[in-house]
Amino acid sequence: MREGEEFARHGFELLTKRSTPEQYFNPLSAAGFFDPTQNSGPVPSNREGFVQIPFWSALNYLEVVAKRADELNDHALAEKVMNVVREVSNFRDIDGSARDNYHTYRKFAEIL
Repeated sequence: MREGEEFARHGFELLTKRSTPEQYFNPLSAAGFFDPTQNSGPVPSNREGFVQIPFWSALNYLEVVAKRADELNDHALAEKVMNVVREVSNFRDIDGSARDNYHTYRKFAEIL
């Protein structure tokens, strides 16, 4: 999953299909997959004057784990997911600006 975005996307997709995806949360977190810097802001498009908003591959996994925390009534796991939501939401780039990514905001709203 560290080899690139395509590998990360595929890895997270596989993990969301597992019966107990939450068991991978701590190792993924320790490996930095939920680090706020992993959530990209707008990037230039091929068309001049346009941007693309990349989809952070960890989002679907976080949503699945949040649902599992609810199903299992696992408050500790829910708190871990919420910590990721808080850290990413509060993250600021060096210039003080937030990373504007509507995909991330939408998924965080669904998680809440």
